[in-house]
Amino acid sequence: SDDYKGVEKNIQMQELFTGEDFYNAISVNICESAAENIKINGRYLNVLSDIKNEALTKAQNGDFDTNGSFDQQAALNWIVEQIEINLAEFYPNGFGDMSLSELNTMYDKLVEAANKQTDNDISKEQHIEAATQYCDALVSKSGLLAQAVTEIFGDNYALKINGMLPGDIIKKVTELQMKALEIGDPTTFTLTSFNSGVENNTLILETNASSSHLLSATVNNGNSIIDSSRVTYAIDAGSLNCQITNNNTLSIQAGTTSGVYNVKISVLVDGVQVGDVQTIQIKVRQNNTDIINSATTWNGANSEHLEIYNIGGIEGQQVTSIGFADLYNRGDATIQLHVAMDCGGDKYNDQINLAKERILQLGNLVVEALSTAGLDKNILTQAANNVVQRYQGTIDSVRHKDNSGKHASNMIGNISKHMNENRESYGHRICVGWDTDGDDLFVSAVRFRDFVDDILAEYWSLAGY
Repeated sequence: SDDYKGVEKNIQMQELFTGEDFYNAISVNICESAAENIKINGRYLNVLSDIKNEALTKAQNGDFDTNGSFDQQAALNWIVEQIEINLAEFYPNGFGDMSLSELNTMYDKLVEAANKQTDNDISKEQHIEAATQYCDALVSKSGLLAQAVTEIFGDNYALKINGMLPGDIIKKVTELQMKALEIGDPTTFTLTSFNSGVENNTLILETNASSSHLLSATVNNGNSIIDSSRVTYAIDAGSLNCQITNNNTLSIQAGTTSGVYNVKISVLVDGVQVGDVQTIQIKVRQNNTDIINSATTWNGANSEHLEIYNIGGIEGQQVTSIGFADLYNRGDATIQLHVAMDCGGDKYNDQINLAKERILQLGNLVVEALSTAGLDKNILTQAANNVVQRYQGTIDSVRHKDNSGKHASNMIGNISKHMNENRESYGHRICVGWDTDGDDLFVSAVRFRDFVDDILAEYWSLAGY
């Protein structure tokens, strides 16, 4: 019967309103955000309820029929047309954070609806409302888009628009749309590259030290690169003293305590964040001078064979005969590990092994001293062992160095020269010399400050700095 068919068509229309075809039609014919808005807020909007009720009645009456059957496409076309006519009512609180492209589409749809309105007063009001909502949305995006609204309509755009005729409004908004497209919508920009100026985004600073790094980023609007003058940066450094200076320079000032800090950097275009937040890690550690000066123990119980040279007035005295900091701060202070005469033939190997034992003794003494400066002794011990092994490897590597032609006095006098040569070749200022001309003199020595610095560098590396 006709009544049964009417009920059946009513059900088909109800199903249409809840299916994906309904939302797809809105997305294609209006815009995606309109479809999303109806999907989320539609049941709370009276305008959609009115459209639904009218559509159900028309379906039941056969107004959407083709050859006596319900035509879904005809129904969708009518629904979309009604939504377009009443589009403004779907956004009682404005357009929100739509993309610039969708804002332009939305305005054009509202203008179409206003032009279809037969009542001139209502049409004019709809033109005013469409333009005002469009400007509201641009202003909410801030930056150059907000400035563009002011350039086109003045400081009070709502008042200006309210006093204009529809034709003039459309002309001005079209001008604004062109300018907005030229500026672009930062919410749709892409961050294609970022450089913090910090290698591997990890920086190690000593306490109280400062550092500056030039930030750079490439931001794209489609295939176009945004002018760098529009790009700025914002940071969140927690308790670390960081700031952005000159718009693109990251300035860091380490404090008095060691620690690891994550500095988060946002890239902004016209004040709007683009892309993900970038993170660099700042590791602040005690500086060597503070550590050295705060060491309180320098025990010489096992230092009788470790003698100081290159320090005037105390040549040949035990390594612990002066304070640890004093010895370290005398940059050229050299510690003689071992010296012996008549070391020819098989005796040479014995001297090498003694030199390797003495560098281990020196390493143990340094560990005891530095552990009183607040460093972790377990990590410190491992660090010293690693450094000592490297130095011992260097002793083995240069064991066949033949300083033939240099007598004892020349050997000792040339220790610094040999150290610098070996620093270049092996990475350590250590000297192992053997004079085979007459005295068979064996000399091994190490630059004290370099040795301590190497242990501290290894310590910080093992500690994660």
